[in-house]
Order: sequence, then C-alpha cells, then structure tokens
Amino acid sequence: MQQHSLIAVFEAIAASGEVSRASISEMTGFSLMTVGKAVDKLISCSIVTEKKTTGGGVGRKSGICALDKSRGMIIFDLTAKPYVRVVDIANNIIDERDGEDVGELMLWAMNTLFEADLTEIMGTAVITSREQIANTAHELEETLGVTPELTVEANRAAAYANARRFEYDGMALFLRVEACGKVDGALMQGGVPYIGAHGRAGDFDLLAITRNALADKIADICLVTDPALIHIACARDFEIAPIEGALREALSECGFTDSACADVIVEPAEFCRDAACGAALMLREKYVLSKIPNNA
Repeated sequence: MQQHSLIAVFEAIAASGEVSRASISEMTGFSLMTVGKAVDKLISCSIVTEKKTTGGGVGRKSGICALDKSRGMIIFDLTAKPYVRVVDIANNIIDERDGEDVGELMLWAMNTLFEADLTEIMGTAVITSREQIANTAHELEETLGVTPELTVEANRAAAYANARRFEYDGMALFLRVEACGKVDGALMQGGVPYIGAHGRAGDFDLLAITRNALADKIADICLVTDPALIHIACARDFEIAPIEGALREALSECGFTDSACADVIVEPAEFCRDAACGAALMLREKYVLSKIPNNA
C-alpha cells in the first residue's frame, strides 16, 4: 500500500473524530477496498479502533473508526524562550507552557502526559531556527538524555501546518510577516516542503526580503513556480489590506490576470496554524509510518 493513501485515510479519521469506512471513501476519493486495507493496517497497529455496527453488504465490514487517543506527543519550540506543548494523536492541545529551563519543561511535559492518561509517547519534536538546527538535537540529547524523533525549522513547520488547511495538490507559497517586518515561510509541493534540486529551493527565509519588497519578490517567484495558492499570515492586522493590494498589483504587472492568478489569502496570524501545530502533524505522520511493517 502506498504511504500517501495510508496517511490520507489516517488524516480523514483524525479530522472526523468518528467516521465510517464509506465516509472515508467519500472524503478521500479512494475505493472502499483501498480504504479497508488502510483501516485494517491502522487497526493492526492499534492506532485506530473500530466499533462494529450492523448493516453493510454481504462480506463488507461496517463500523465506526476513531483514533486511539491514548498516545501523546511533546512539542518543543526553541526559536525564542523555551516553550513546550503536549498534544494527543489528534493534535488536540492537552496543555502548554513556557519557561527558562528545558529540563524542567521536559519533566512537566512527561507528568502532563501521565496525568492525561496518555500511556504511549509518540515522540518528541523540536522546532528551531535554520541557524541552530544542526546543533539542537545534540544539545537536547546532552541536556535531557532524549534524542528528538523530529527536528524541524520553524518556517517549514508553520508552512506544513497551514498547508493542511487547504486542498492544493500543486505548488503553494506560505508566508508569515512578523510585526518587526521579518518575512519567512516556505514553498510547498503537494502539502510537503518543496526541496528542489539542491534541497533548499523552497526556503523563503534564505532570501533577503523586506516588507516593502514582498509583493515584487512574490511576483518574481510566481513567474518561476506558478503556485496555485499564496497564503500570507500577518502579525499586524492593519497590514492585511496594503499587502494584499500591493501583491495583486505586482501580479497584474507581471501579466497574471484574475483567471490565471493564484488564489491569494492574506489573513491575521491569529487565524493561522503555528509551527508547533505543524511539528505535531509531521511527527505523527512519521510515527504512523514507523508502525506499519516496512511501510507496507
């Protein structure tokens, strides 16, 4: 079975809470046979449970699928003041806090998992800056005695999280404009970071961008990559209209008509998913695939 279909079925169950195999088939567009194989594999790994119901055709399994929520994850964000979030397998936030000492935050997170009856730890993810990513995992291993299952840059994690909000299979550009004027983000291809021929083509923060030059730079990128979606999260609400207006004008000057232009969404950052959400989504996908023998 392809990883894509397995994860798609898992995500459909996670999004629905409780859902039938037939409904999963409608949500994903997969045949009942493909859905059935995926659900059976997830059940065999105790990731999904299924309550049997009456009905269904002869020889057809009928039941309501749900995630086994006895699993939890620990998400650290070390891009600024150390912060930790504890979530369950459905990415529901159990609790979160910040502090100065990473070791104390780790102990608090483990205790939170225990108190919430999350009996299995799916892993630990760490969000960090591009400059620190090479050293973060090693430093945490020395500090905590724990090797993170996932270490990810903040811009990629945030882009990954917001890409899950939209149904775009092609190229999409996800950006965030901070209050200080810093711009970062990433290009996503089919919902995953675009790496290009040299591995970092999709990392928007590698470019030296000012807020005033943002629209023109995005227009230049569109000429090369032709994204289907441009999503910009603004830390300051009053910048939304000027940024959107400048971007549409820049795209028009480059020859993009309304019918040929990418969908443009500029919204407050508070409405968007954060890097911790993205890291949790990435970690749980890695966890699910690790539980399937040979990713069969």
